[in-house]
Amino acid sequence: ACTDTDSDPAHPVSFADQIRPLMDRGATDPGGHGCITCHYSTQSTHLCTDITGLDLASLGALRQGGITTGANIVIPGKPCESALVQKLEGDYFVGLQMPKDGPPYWSPDEIQLVIDWIAEGANGGDTE
Repeated sequence: ACTDTDSDPAHPVSFADQIRPLMDRGATDPGGHGCITCHYSTQSTHLCTDITGLDLASLGALRQGGITTGANIVIPGKPCESALVQKLEGDYFVGLQMPKDGPPYWSPDEIQLVIDWIAEGANGGDTE
């Protein structure tokens, strides 16, 4: 069950150093199944960005969300209400979780990092 509380408040989560590398993984990378293959407008394969409007190539783009999520993609201080967490946990609307129509790929520890980052305020420069 999701909780809006940071699981380890003594250790802040860095978007650039901890979250971005998870998103940057491609499907064929070790521990793959990041977001780069489908949701980075900067890549040649960005069909999902074209369809959903969700571009994860920068933090600024992430904050804008997509067609179905808008700014609710990341709600600082409220990870359980944030569509990003719901998508990663597979709790978003059927067919709209990530990966689409599949089981969640990210490990519970990786998802917890995202939860903690959002619980801490989802900080980071928009260019990260």
